Amino acid sequence: MSRAVRVAALVAITLLGGWLRFASTDFGLPQLYRPDEQWVVPKARGFEHDWNPRFGIYPAAQMIVQHGVLRAWASRVAPADRPWRTFYMQEGEPLAYLLARRTSAAMGTLTIPATWAAASLYGGPVAGLAAAAIVAVTPLHVRDSKFATVDVAMVFWVAVALWWTMRISRRGRTRDHAGAGIAGGLATATKYPAAVLAVAIAAGHVGRRRREGRSILRSWRDVRLWFAGWGFVAAFALATPYFFLDWRETKESFEYQRGAFLSTSNPHQDGSGWRWFVGHAIPDGFGAETGLLYLVAIAWALRRRTPGSFALLAFLAAATSGLLRSETVYYRYALPLLPAAAILAGGLVADLAGRGRCGDAGAGGRAPAGGVARTAAVAAALAALLVPDLVRSVRSNALLARTDTRTLAREWILEHVPAGAKIAATDMANPQGKPPLVGRNELVEFEGIEQARAAGIEWVVSDSLPPLAYFSKGPTEALQLELDRGATPTFDVDPIVPGRPEPVFDRADGFYSPLRRIGAMARPGPRVRIWRIDPAPVPAPVPSRAP
Repeated sequence: MSRAVRVAALVAITLLGGWLRFASTDFGLPQLYRPDEQWVVPKARGFEHDWNPRFGIYPAAQMIVQHGVLRAWASRVAPADRPWRTFYMQEGEPLAYLLARRTSAAMGTLTIPATWAAASLYGGPVAGLAAAAIVAVTPLHVRDSKFATVDVAMVFWVAVALWWTMRISRRGRTRDHAGAGIAGGLATATKYPAAVLAVAIAAGHVGRRRREGRSILRSWRDVRLWFAGWGFVAAFALATPYFFLDWRETKESFEYQRGAFLSTSNPHQDGSGWRWFVGHAIPDGFGAETGLLYLVAIAWALRRRTPGSFALLAFLAAATSGLLRSETVYYRYALPLLPAAAILAGGLVADLAGRGRCGDAGAGGRAPAGGVARTAAVAAALAALLVPDLVRSVRSNALLARTDTRTLAREWILEHVPAGAKIAATDMANPQGKPPLVGRNELVEFEGIEQARAAGIEWVVSDSLPPLAYFSKGPTEALQLELDRGATPTFDVDPIVPGRPEPVFDRADGFYSPLRRIGAMARPGPRVRIWRIDPAPVPAPVPSRAP
C-alpha cells in the first residue's frame, strides 16, 4: 500500500468521522436537553478574575479550552462596546453551547488520526487504518462527541498519550517519555479517570527495558521514566491549577463522588460490574460485533506479544477495573477504553491480512503471494463488521435532528396557556423530561384534581418513557384515574413508534435518545401529555318544600 493511498484512506475515514460527529450538534437548541452541559459551559464562560472554576467534580482543562473558543469567537461577532460574557449570557447563550459542542466534536474527530498514529506504530499501516475506521463509526463516541462535556475531550488526550506510549515501546527515548507524561497529565486534567494512563506509560517503559535485557529494578531507576512522571504532574497542575490551590473544593468534590460512585447502588441502571460491562456497555455503546472483535484482539495480543501490547493491555485492565468497582456507572464511562481497544483490534486485522508487525510481511516488507487478495478480503470483512455501527450512528444523527417532544409541548403551551399561569406537573422530583418553561410558567407538583382546583390551576402536564422510568415515570395509577375522571386531554406526543421493539437507553442517564433500536422512536424526548382540568361540577339545587 503506497503512502498516497494510506493518506487518502485516512483523510476519507477522518472526514466520515467528522461528518458523523458534527451533524446535529445543534440538537434541542435553544433549549438544553443534555444533562451535565450546564456544569461545564457556564464555567467556561467565567474565569473572569482567576482560573478557578469553583467546581471540583470535573477538572478545569476542557473548561479552559472552551473558554478560549468562546472568547475568540465573541471577538469576531459580539459588539465591540459590549463585554463578551454579557453577549453569551443573553441572546448568545445557545451559541455558547453550540460552540462548546463543536469543540467537543472537533476533538472527537481528531481522535481518529491520533488513534491511527498510535496503531500504525503498534501494528503497521493497515493496523492504523483499521483502528481509525473503528473509532470513526463507534456509536457511543459519535453521539457523545456532540455534547459540551469532558468525556470525548479526555478520550482525545488518551489517544495522544497512547501514541507516545507506543513510541516508548518502540524507541524509548527521553522525549517519548516526556510526551507521554504531558499527554497523560492533560487527559487527567480533562477528566480524572484518565490517571490510569500512568499504568500504561510505566508498562510501556518496563516492556521496552525488559527487551533490552534490563531487570525490572533497573527499569524503575531509569531517569526517563521519571521524566514521564514529572511531565504528567506538571501538565496536570498547569492545566487545572486550582485542583491544588482550592483544596477545600477538591476534597469536598471527591467526597461527593466517592459517595455517589462507590457507596450507592442505583436501581434505575442496568446493574454494575461484569454484568453491566459485558451485557450492556459494550454491545449498546460499541456494538456487539465490534465488542467481540475487541475480545479476540486482546487474546491475540496476549499470544503474539507485539511491542506495545503490554502497555495497551495494562491500560485496559486498569481502566476496566475502575469501572467494575463502581456501583454507579454510565455508558460513557467506558469511552476511555476505545483507543486502546481499537489499536489492539487494528493490530489483529493487520496480522490477519499478513501486513502487521507480527504478520508475514512485517512493517515495511512485501506482502506474501496472494497478499493483495488477502488484504482485500480482510478489509471487506472489517467493513461488513462496522456497517451496523455506521448505520446506528447515522440513525442517531437523524433522530437528534428532529424536534424534541419537549419542544413541541413548550410550543403548544406558549400558544394555549397564559403566561404566568401555574401548571401542575407529575413527578417534579425529576424535571429532566419536562417542557422547559423557566421565566414563563411555573411548574408545581400535581397532587390531585381538587388540590389543583383549589390553587386555581387549570393545566396538568406529565412526561413518561418506560425505558427511562427513573426520569420520566408519568402519573401514578391513582393520579391517572383522577385525570381520566376530572380533566380533558388536550395535547399528547408520544415518540415511540407502535409495534416496534423497545428502544435501548442508558437507563442511568437522563438523555432521551437511544443507543440501539433507534428506529423505534419517531423523535427524541419522552411522551408528553397535557390535560385541562374540567370545571368543578355545580351541585344540583335542593328543591324547596311547598308550605
